[in-house]
Amino acid sequence: MFQIEKRTQGTRRDQPIKYRVNKKWYTQDKLLKSAKRDQISEQIIQDRDAAEDEKEEKAEAKQEVEEKKRFSAWELRKEKEVAAGTRRSTRSGASARLKEKLKKQREEDKRLDKLLGGAIKKPRKRLVKRRNRK
Repeated sequence: MFQIEKRTQGTRRDQPIKYRVNKKWYTQDKLLKSAKRDQISEQIIQDRDAAEDEKEEKAEAKQEVEEKKRFSAWELRKEKEVAAGTRRSTRSGASARLKEKLKKQREEDKRLDKLLGGAIKKPRKRLVKRRNRK
């Protein structure tokens, strides 16, 4: 393990903060990738991810309920306006059918994600870039 000797300020937008370690300058992302994470850190990360997923699911459910309320109120207002003659009747239920179709797709994607779990992983970037040799 090495200690950080110096740190740049990184004042400009395109200038990252750099750390001087073992007589070399590194950016923060290089420092994180320099050592593997221990099991405790991995567990903390998994716990945070799980808590964040729960929070997102609750927010999605709440948003879904609000959207249903808004949509039903809009439908009632539209029916009243059509009955009063201030609005033309258009394709009835087309938007509702589209929303239902999209909802089914989302549910299917979630189901597949849960089935596969972590089976599909994104390819990692190389830490060291290779030179093009001729």
